[in-house]
Amino acid sequence: MQNQQDPLAQLRDIHLPEPIGWWLPAYGWWLVAAVGIACVWWLVRRVRLRRRSVLRFARLELQQLEESFALLADPAQLAVGLAELLRRVALTRYPRHEVAHLHGESWVAFLSAHHGGQNRQEFMWLGMAPYVPAAVVAAEVDPQRVLAATKSWIRRNAG
Repeated sequence: MQNQQDPLAQLRDIHLPEPIGWWLPAYGWWLVAAVGIACVWWLVRRVRLRRRSVLRFARLELQQLEESFALLADPAQLAVGLAELLRRVALTRYPRHEVAHLHGESWVAFLSAHHGGQNRQEFMWLGMAPYVPAAVVAAEVDPQRVLAATKSWIRRNAG
């Protein structure tokens, strides 16, 4: 016989909560996502600023070399300065193990390949300028063509 006065008999059955869905994530996951997005944005911005700074400094040095050439009219000094500038820009833009060991024909091929195969003659003179006598460079190098090729290469590869 069941007692009507029994308080346990008056209780209802257990109701389980709704199953937990996969969406909306907890606040911690939103925080992790926000930090991840901020890190990616910071890295992209840093890479862009570094590339712009390389381009800016290369253009500034190129302008200084042009001004120096306008004052001194020394094609050998211009060719040596442009060769050094191209080497530094290439070392900042491309992996060091690909660029640092290049010299002579391999350096000219690298410059030409990263310029669409153009201006091979000008790049050849830039590759040889630090190593040949100044009189030979002055007689053979067309300063305006070498300057134009260098500007074009820096524009294509530093920015």
